[in-house]
Amino acid sequence: MWHAAIRSAGFPQLTTSPLANIQKKQERKLTALMVDHKARAERRSQYYKSKLSDPSQLLRITGTACKVYPDAQQFYYHENQDNLLKWQGDGETRIDRFDGRVFLDAVSEVDPSAPAPKTEEDQIAQELRFESFRDLVNHQRLERSEEDVLSQIDEDWNELLRTDQQDTSKPPPPPATKNAIPYVYPEGRVIPADAPPVPPSSADPAPPVYPHLHVEDLFSEIDAFSDKEVEILNSMGQQYGVGNFHSMVRVAKKEMEDRRAEEEAGAK
Repeated sequence: MWHAAIRSAGFPQLTTSPLANIQKKQERKLTALMVDHKARAERRSQYYKSKLSDPSQLLRITGTACKVYPDAQQFYYHENQDNLLKWQGDGETRIDRFDGRVFLDAVSEVDPSAPAPKTEEDQIAQELRFESFRDLVNHQRLERSEEDVLSQIDEDWNELLRTDQQDTSKPPPPPATKNAIPYVYPEGRVIPADAPPVPPSSADPAPPVYPHLHVEDLFSEIDAFSDKEVEILNSMGQQYGVGNFHSMVRVAKKEMEDRRAEEEAGAK
């Protein structure tokens, strides 16, 4: 009735546009998604809270009562020494049929003097000692004194600090020439650094020459070491707990070459 009265009064008829229906439909979808996400968040929160609770509350212990029936005949059969088998590796040793030695012909004797096999922890400790004392072995190999090494370290650090502090726009100063330090013999004779070498006397035997042991770059000559040089280098490493120093240097050289090859391949 009132619809007809409105139309007769000349009021425009209200109609729902398609865009309004689509908007309401999207709003209902968004509302449903929000409700769903909220419910999921609550369930997830409850799940994590249950994991943080006392672990003993999650244990479930079940058991079933049973009665044990002893079998005296089987017990005495297995305990009787006459029912054991002779082991084929040793006629005096007798084993039962469940013994694992039944599949072995012989068991090697353990040598107490033999070194125990190295574990992974021993190898890691060996590598740590090698990295800790390789510089000391290198200085000993090059026959450098402790004072010279400490002085060289101070010079390197001071030069590094000066390089960081100076202006990069200025050219670096030329390296200063070092004054030659004469060597004082125990007898009191002073030999200048520019003096010609003194020929050895014929009475003193010539010291053995190891051309590869005293080179500056050890990696460049490590593969050309003789057996005697390897023995000397390993004896130097043994003073610091590094047994096979020669082989560990070769491993370090290979790792350096592999790392350099990977960097060059990545640069390409």
